[in-house]
Amino acid sequence: MRATIGLLMLMCLCSMTACAQDMNANHNYSAPATAASPDASQIAPDLLSGMGPNGGGTSSLDRNGVGQAIQSLPPDQITADLNAVADYISKVPASNGKVVVTGYCWGGGQSFRYATNNPNIKAAFVFYGPAPAAADGTPDKAALAKIKAPVYGFYAGKILAGI
Repeated sequence: MRATIGLLMLMCLCSMTACAQDMNANHNYSAPATAASPDASQIAPDLLSGMGPNGGGTSSLDRNGVGQAIQSLPPDQITADLNAVADYISKVPASNGKVVVTGYCWGGGQSFRYATNNPNIKAAFVFYGPAPAAADGTPDKAALAKIKAPVYGFYAGKILAGI
């Protein structure tokens, strides 16, 4: 019985790893992502795959290199990569085909932006990520109007050092 949702996780900078876990198998492509729920198949894609030295990914870059590489990712490439990952995780045998996306820091902003680009996701969970912005820095109302899924934002009034 397909009972689990697909969880597409976007992490912050060096935390991005590629891993898929489901109820029937444990496929570790890199460091495993922590299971959010036993009822969720999850994957945390390395969007920097092939961008490091000698074609490496995130793990082949230092912290500054990761930051520079992330900032140079074209939004259309991010969307295409996330569409491929969402398609994959929706077809994992334990999945019911529903996909939600969550992200932290930079990944939070990308989760929010991805919700504007994929009408098929069922929810987006944004942890400290900005809403899509227009060129002048104001919220991009046209992009936000394209969101079909609920978007849940998690923010703090004050960020504590070391967290």
